[in-house]
Amino acid sequence: MAEADVAALERVFHRLVVATDDRLESILETLLPRLLPLLNDAGTRPKVLEIVSHLLKRLKAFPAPRLPMQSLAQLVHSDGPFVRNFSLLFLKMGAKGPQSDLPELLYTLLHGVASLQAKPFESEKSLALSILCLVTQLADAISDVPSSRSWGSLGERDVGMFRRWFVYIFQLELRQLASLDVPADVDRRDGVVPPLPVVQALAKNLGDWSPETHVKRKLSLLKLIVMGTRGSGDAADASGYLPITEVLALLMIAAHDVNSVVATRAGELLSPRLRAVRFATHKEGMQQPPEAELELASRLTALLGEKAMPEEGLGFLLPSRVRVKLLEYATRCCSLAFSKAEGPKRGALDARSTALALEAMLGQFSGPQLRKAGAEFALFFATSVPDEVMPRIVKPFGVAALAVLRHYLAHKDEAQQALDFAALASERACRIACYSLCDVLCQRRGVEGLQADFCDLVGLFFGLLEAEEDDAGISVTAVLGTLRESYVKHAVPLDVGKFEQLVVMKGPSEIAKLRHQKLRFGMTVLPFSHVPMRKMCVLLAADVDRNVRTAAMDGLTPAKGTDTHPSFPEMVYELLPPTGKSLLDEDDKCVAVGLQFLLH
Repeated sequence: MAEADVAALERVFHRLVVATDDRLESILETLLPRLLPLLNDAGTRPKVLEIVSHLLKRLKAFPAPRLPMQSLAQLVHSDGPFVRNFSLLFLKMGAKGPQSDLPELLYTLLHGVASLQAKPFESEKSLALSILCLVTQLADAISDVPSSRSWGSLGERDVGMFRRWFVYIFQLELRQLASLDVPADVDRRDGVVPPLPVVQALAKNLGDWSPETHVKRKLSLLKLIVMGTRGSGDAADASGYLPITEVLALLMIAAHDVNSVVATRAGELLSPRLRAVRFATHKEGMQQPPEAELELASRLTALLGEKAMPEEGLGFLLPSRVRVKLLEYATRCCSLAFSKAEGPKRGALDARSTALALEAMLGQFSGPQLRKAGAEFALFFATSVPDEVMPRIVKPFGVAALAVLRHYLAHKDEAQQALDFAALASERACRIACYSLCDVLCQRRGVEGLQADFCDLVGLFFGLLEAEEDDAGISVTAVLGTLRESYVKHAVPLDVGKFEQLVVMKGPSEIAKLRHQKLRFGMTVLPFSHVPMRKMCVLLAADVDRNVRTAAMDGLTPAKGTDTHPSFPEMVYELLPPTGKSLLDEDDKCVAVGLQFLLH
């Protein structure tokens, strides 16, 4: 059988040698799909290699050869390294020529690409990497005219590999291609550059890498990912290579590309598709989140949760500016998913979301903007989730928020000198979000939601109230009000001696809002019979601040049903001691208020 096949191949070889260039392309249309599989047979392989070598030499003279690309794309996924490698060689040659059905060809190339190798990004000679480079090259020829045609969707593993490839292309710096190495000044904290094998594969397979070509290839990948999706109407059922939610997630990344042309085009593609998905799936009074929104939330949290593993040549870390925007998209576009998800998806979404918020708020390399986005996302998440989810998130969120606030209090002077105006504004917004987060946790789970001693919490927020101004100070005041309400509602245990030192014994503060809060806390926690507290009220009855004066006078009026009053001798001794400063040394109004209190 092998001898007969070899003889037949010899006749084919002879006909190819005598065939003119005009006829060669039409011959290859039927010959190549039948010839290349014979490479798997050891008996016919030498003769097939001889024929293939002859064809490759002749095709080099063709500027744009027309080859059976669809059949070759199927062969590149077949068994046998010889068949795969030579099919890829012919595909690279045919990529320069006209394509009769480019969308179908791209789908065939991508379908199953993740199954070709276990670790495709570890070697520049990886077959999967070569196919992805070829897809990037072919994408340049995609028509700008939208198509309503539908294709089969890629498998989840193929989607994951293409996602990683897409991010690598969009993070690529052209200077890497010049040196085929990672530039020494690349800041890995703000996004990891593509692994070296990927850079080498790009340099080898796609030679032209001028800035203009790089932009063109990014735009081509945008056309590739939106094929089969529509920009209006019910986009949730659109059928393209990628799920519509994956398309949205990748467009969100591209919309914040460093190149304004790419970012603008991605934004133009994103807006109508995002609106279409949301309008098609949102209905008033829904008890369950739309499937598309839940899937989008899952994909965004998965993208943000990617970890860079440069030592393995895998993974990626999105730049901080992109992570900030993705957190904002998740907050703005996935509210129903976070509030109404149920079952296993609920648990997975909660775990990823909690980890993302903590990483953004407390990560070693998180900058001011990312910390702000993380705190705002944590606030949104804590506000949105149902009550049964709160026990799982209250401890990590409470610890994280207090850690951010304690760090600010300990290093505020250093930060004021080191950060510029924009960074200081982001840090301020981050603290405001943390105050609101503490407020929400305390409202929904009581003081224990903040995972700290009550007196320590009060002392911390007193210090923050003293340090903050304007709207940030208002946020601190709101938290202190919630702490007081929680103390009354839940009968929070506390160390009375410690509380007295914090509120009464330290003496009046120079800041009016802090004096006011100390009065309010003392009146809430300490009984009316508490002599030092009543003395504090007397001394602040003539305060320059109206709110403080009002609170002080309220503190001298017993609540209805109060049975215990300060001891008259103790009160006299406290206000009029035999030695030291007495009530008579104070303002006349204080003297009048004090004497009136003693008489009544």
